[in-house]
Amino acid sequence: MLTRGIGQEVKIQGLDSQGKWQEQLVVKHQRQVHECCFSDSGHLAYTISLDGTACILGRDNDGQWMKQAMTNLVDGYSIEGAQFNGLDDHFLIYGKKINIKDKHQPGLVQLWGVNNDGKWALKEQLKLDYPVKKAKFSPDSDHLLIKCNDDRRGYFRSKNGTVLLWKIPGSLAETADT
Repeated sequence: MLTRGIGQEVKIQGLDSQGKWQEQLVVKHQRQVHECCFSDSGHLAYTISLDGTACILGRDNDGQWMKQAMTNLVDGYSIEGAQFNGLDDHFLIYGKKINIKDKHQPGLVQLWGVNNDGKWALKEQLKLDYPVKKAKFSPDSDHLLIKCNDDRRGYFRSKNGTVLLWKIPGSLAETADT
């Protein structure tokens, strides 16, 4: 079970050998936790905080939950959402630049992947001209679908937008170690 309170903590709890709930991991952020979620397989989880960080959680070889990576968007960007792909070997976070004086607020998407050594690393960072409203993996995990709000008038709930289809390079894990 993955839980978050009103504050800065996320907890993973599971049943022990006697069927009692036991705390398995506590993750603390600097600011309030915005979102937390398991991957579709349940083998990974993530947290997103208002401090501009996301944490990738997973199990070690003994099955114990642990923090595997801490992502951090470029200064001045907020994290609006995140997602694992269906294979649990890529993770994306997306957001927009926070500047109340600039209604343009450019967007950002980061793609993280697992290296040959099994560790998570930043693979790609896409800076976009418009705020990113949503980013997700295609069903086959070969592409990113990115929806941007391109209304220059700055209306937050505008119906105007652009959808981008971005091909994930096929050899990300191979090129990451070179």
